[in-house]
Amino acid sequence: MPSHHELAVVVGVDGSPQGRAALEWAVDDARQRGLGLHILHARSTGAWWPPAGVIPDELSDAGGKLLRDHVRRAQELAPGLPVSTEYAGSGAAEALVRSSDRADTVVVGARGLGQLRGAVLGSVSAQVTTHARCPVVVVREPSVHRRGTVLVGVDGAASGAAAEYAFLQAAARLAPLTAVYAWWLDPVGGLEGFVPTEEVRASFLREADDAVSAVLAPWREKYPDVPVRHEIVRAVPAEVLVERSTEAALLVVGSRGRGGFSGLLLGSVSRRVLHQAHCPVTVVHS
Repeated sequence: MPSHHELAVVVGVDGSPQGRAALEWAVDDARQRGLGLHILHARSTGAWWPPAGVIPDELSDAGGKLLRDHVRRAQELAPGLPVSTEYAGSGAAEALVRSSDRADTVVVGARGLGQLRGAVLGSVSAQVTTHARCPVVVVREPSVHRRGTVLVGVDGAASGAAAEYAFLQAAARLAPLTAVYAWWLDPVGGLEGFVPTEEVRASFLREADDAVSAVLAPWREKYPDVPVRHEIVRAVPAEVLVERSTEAALLVVGSRGRGGFSGLLLGSVSRRVLHQAHCPVTVVHS
């Protein structure tokens, strides 16, 4: 298969159920948006050392068979979809991050190891989500046929890239878009004496509404057929996004936020969203 994947949807596969779910999501996304699909399989550092009596060529053959199986599945789901493949000799995370330089989107499965939902985010998906240079979609379970709103977390000007990607996805899916700004002004540890007045709350809500409207405005104009609504919600950001994800087809967040989304990817908000959301999550780097 050809190896060219300029602006394709790149999906990392490893033979796991989560990898198969990622493939199906990537096929559906590429089909809906008129893009090619690039399927990448790579040895996992530390996990693909040749066992006794097995030569590296046999490992390559196993990787080739896995890729061929996934190509057949992609063609079953979307006949005529342009598909290319790659068997990378480097670690999976390294190969996927490298591919992100030329990809439209990178899609990975969330290979959790715990019994509880979201207990552990796989190391590959965590590394790719943190370091990729294009949007990254993390898929936890089969959801290719799930329909619903595209949900995006916004918190001001820093959310512009996430909003753009959310509009693009909503337009391709013929789906509505819901933008959520979560805020929390109640007293916290060390600030027990601070109780915001009604005037302060009202002023904050007006400013938040203006900020969200400004973020959405250029994309409303570019995608006039996308039904859009935005909400200013008094809630902990991670909690409301996880809760709303039960009815969403896709949740989109920025790589780093301000205000309620401060520290996204490195802090508790990103961990909870990526680990606990009930739909695929896209992280968009600014």
